[in-house]
Amino acid sequence: MIPSQHPCHECGLCCRYVAIEIDPPRSKRDVSDILWHLYHRDVSAFISHEGDWYLQYTTPCEHLQPGGACAIYQERPAVCREYQVDECERWDPPGERLLMEDALSLVRYLRTYRPRFFDRVRDVVPRYLWADEPEPPRPILAQRPLHRRLNSKKRKRRRS
Repeated sequence: MIPSQHPCHECGLCCRYVAIEIDPPRSKRDVSDILWHLYHRDVSAFISHEGDWYLQYTTPCEHLQPGGACAIYQERPAVCREYQVDECERWDPPGERLLMEDALSLVRYLRTYRPRFFDRVRDVVPRYLWADEPEPPRPILAQRPLHRRLNSKKRKRRRS
């Protein structure tokens, strides 16, 4: 086969990320752990066609060449040798896999498809991610003692 006719020619998509299979969330701790991963840049979660859950870390292989070829093709690891072209998401029909690119996507998935489970785990999810009108995270209050803030409010009211 001529290299330019190979289905992987100039692709390298499978070499641009690492996906680790995880258990589907079943507890507050599971949801909290997945959220922690999704708070990081270039991390997403997805559910495969078969219903398996994965965490995906977008980080290219150090041997991926600019044109998408592998610099160590003849000595590539077993996982690369065993990979089948028909498993590539490049050829998947759109919408077959559920991708959650951030924490909000996970929360929307849980609220939509697993509402009873979401109600059980809601207290580990920051409110701004699930409130009907999402509110931005609140800024941290100044680090001065609470009694000073209260006293200054009382003084302002007296002056008014």
